[in-house]
Amino acid sequence: MTILDGALLITIAICFYTDVKEQKIYNKVLLPAFVIGLLGNVITGGFSGFGSSALGLLLGMGLLILPFVAGGMGAGDVKLMGIIGLYKGPAFVFQTFLITAIIGGIIALIILAKRKKLGYTFRNFGAALTSLFLLIPKGTVLEGLNQTAVASFPYGIAISLGTILAYLVG
Repeated sequence: MTILDGALLITIAICFYTDVKEQKIYNKVLLPAFVIGLLGNVITGGFSGFGSSALGLLLGMGLLILPFVAGGMGAGDVKLMGIIGLYKGPAFVFQTFLITAIIGGIIALIILAKRKKLGYTFRNFGAALTSLFLLIPKGTVLEGLNQTAVASFPYGIAISLGTILAYLVG
């Protein structure tokens, strides 16, 4: 484990804590992490270190931009995934993204089950798929959805756990 790995894990731990406590991932944590990660990779890897960091940053943020635009997560989550890519490069951030998606799905299922909304959610999902394949009108599906049944949670939890698991398997 390098100093940069330590810096990333500290960043992840702080973001995990603040996301659980305040449902916020702060720029005052991410900005120093960005500077340390970029400088560290440039110092240790030169131009290729910069290239790997830039690609990792763009991929990490790009993977979460659609859920952000759709309102499914905050900008802090997107930036945190970008920071992970900045430190570790595109391959690691993609692996982290996949693991994070699985963890996030499990957490969402647990929350839905505890709120007794799991069956309702699967019925809505089935209706949405049916609408997608044009078997029933989209308007009918959208009118029937209850937005109050959405299971939300601080996604920084899933990102943090996904990063740690990516370190363990990688």
